[in-house]
Amino acid sequence: DAFGVRVFTFADQFHPMLCHLARSVELAGGWLHVMGLREGRKKVALLSDAPKEQHQWHFEDKFVMLKKHLFLYGAIKRLPANMTVIFVDAFDVLFQRPLKEMVEKYHE
Repeated sequence: DAFGVRVFTFADQFHPMLCHLARSVELAGGWLHVMGLREGRKKVALLSDAPKEQHQWHFEDKFVMLKKHLFLYGAIKRLPANMTVIFVDAFDVLFQRPLKEMVEKYHE
């Protein structure tokens, strides 16, 4: 991995912006690791009838947030302890600076 950094995102469905993110990470000097695409988005009906006003987030949104964290944990638990991990949103992030520069700023 470039500069001791690994870039992750989570997407349970394909969107063209995922390609833009991957290309921007590549141009920054790294590779994008996408988690969740093979799993697909599964509907969870446990609270689907509950009014949304009673919950800060709808249950399905909470489930997706939990899935993101579980996938990330599974991915990073095998990484070296000193590896820098960057976890970004899949559909509205683009890298504009080189990864090397990001890591240098992080270590300052």
